[in-house]
Amino acid sequence: MVLTAIYAWVVAPAAALMLTIAVLAARRRPTPGATALAGLAFGPAIWSLTTLVQVLAGYELSVIAAKAAYVGITLTVLSWFVLAAEYTGRERYVSRPVLAALCIEPLLVNVLVWTNENHHLIWHSTIRDAGSVYGFEVVYGIGFWGHALYSYLLLIAGTVMMLEQLYRSESLYRGQSTAMLVSVLVPWAGNALWLSGTTGLDWTPLGFGVAAGAVYWAMASYEFMDLSPVARDTVVDRIPSGVVVIDPEGRITDANDEMECLLDDGVDDLVGTPATDAFADWPRLSDELAARTDDIDGARHLERSRNGQHFDITIEPFADDRGRRAGRIVLVHDVTEQKRREQELQRQNEQLDRFASVLSHDLRNPLNVADGYLDLLEETGDPDHAEQVRSAHERMDELIEDVRTLVAHGQTISDPERLDLTTVAEDAAGNVDTRGADLQIGTLGTVSGDRNRLTQAFENLFRNAVEHGSTNPASATPHGDARAQPASAADASVAQTGDTDSPAGDADVSDDAPNTTVTIRVGTLDAGAGQDGFFVADDGPGIPADARSDVFESGHTTNDDGTGLGLAIVQNAIEAHGWAVEATESDAGGARFEVTGVSFLDS
Repeated sequence: MVLTAIYAWVVAPAAALMLTIAVLAARRRPTPGATALAGLAFGPAIWSLTTLVQVLAGYELSVIAAKAAYVGITLTVLSWFVLAAEYTGRERYVSRPVLAALCIEPLLVNVLVWTNENHHLIWHSTIRDAGSVYGFEVVYGIGFWGHALYSYLLLIAGTVMMLEQLYRSESLYRGQSTAMLVSVLVPWAGNALWLSGTTGLDWTPLGFGVAAGAVYWAMASYEFMDLSPVARDTVVDRIPSGVVVIDPEGRITDANDEMECLLDDGVDDLVGTPATDAFADWPRLSDELAARTDDIDGARHLERSRNGQHFDITIEPFADDRGRRAGRIVLVHDVTEQKRREQELQRQNEQLDRFASVLSHDLRNPLNVADGYLDLLEETGDPDHAEQVRSAHERMDELIEDVRTLVAHGQTISDPERLDLTTVAEDAAGNVDTRGADLQIGTLGTVSGDRNRLTQAFENLFRNAVEHGSTNPASATPHGDARAQPASAADASVAQTGDTDSPAGDADVSDDAPNTTVTIRVGTLDAGAGQDGFFVADDGPGIPADARSDVFESGHTTNDDGTGLGLAIVQNAIEAHGWAVEATESDAGGARFEVTGVSFLDS
């Protein structure tokens, strides 16, 4: 009787406290783990109260209470696993499909318990025993032992998750994890003693008395349900930056998968490695990490460029719960794309500034000319003045079209296609008035690129050669003029073949044909010299060495009638392919434009 009284005095308050915790947790349902905690408190409350009834009531009522206890038993086990998974950030273990599958066993067990008289799978038999605390003894069936095995597996899985959380948590969360482990391990130990036959009294409900105190302690002292840890899997491993945690001795204690991509060692190999060794190839960062933790005041920010990639690095010290420096966190963020966009924006802004300067300066001249001839036309009525106005308007149209060409295209190729570069060059030649030029196009190969932009590049290179190399006034076109057309189909043939001796070519050469011609050659660079690309060269007067770096600037021209944008269009189109263009001197002393960095495709 004394044991029964003690049992009742412990179990009843514990059940009441568990019910209180269940209500408090249920009110926090939006908080991760709150519903599971409510189940973990409500289940033991049912289990404890039904056990108390078994101790105090007669045989028939005790048997009913023993069956009802399985509602609390199965709810407790399931809730512990769900709480451990949610608390440690392993929500994937308790997704809706998984949770539905986990609920099958508890439902099945409770059905088997209440229909046990038909199959005896849970209790093989029940025997009245006046000497027993419960008034009867039970011989368990195979269904019970299967349920026990399943329950212990879930308990072990949840406990392992909580132990791992305990190992890697900071002080606050370590207290929470410890309290929750106590709340399960103590009843678990009591249940193990009962099932093993070591004791004739089920100590599990008494263990729940300790568990209730532990959960209350976690809620009161460690803000359980107010602050819960976000699992490392959810944060550290999923952020798109390299993360390294370094202890006060300068050793790496943790690193995420992203850092494995930045360093040669895997994450497992990094842990325990001196940070200065791990970042030996990052000199500035290694020097920063060599400093003592106590000497660091606030975050440090570094930049690092390597193999075309750009990184922003933040070194942040952190403290323990006593305010002592506990180590440093290094965050390495790849900002290559951001840098590229910044450079592109800067380039566009500079380009717009140049365009504004070109337009404000160059449009004013033909506009003033047009205004002057309009005044003369009004005064004299001479139709020749109208032609001068038309010429000024055409000049303004040329400037506007060239600017539109540069502005309309970005700095990258969005939809490249496989192109025969020789064909592209020949097509471009057909769009340029090359009278007075001997155009020789060699076999250039196949590339991946934008047909329209490469055609524009060749057109402007050909015009540049004709404009500055030919002595034929009729063929001389403004620098960068994108609208000149061959005089006839025969001219187009000459332009593409370079055969100035052919009958077709002779047939269309006018009386003002040049006495001398410029030879324009298009070919590939010497791959043996480590250069992959092509060139456009002429035998004209060439470009002075001190002016070669300026010819690609917008507005740069040596022709009063030129827009100064033709070679800027060339550079824009070439660099958009990831290539580079450079002005140099040809073997004949003329201008030579070399395009490098070209990746030719297999034919």
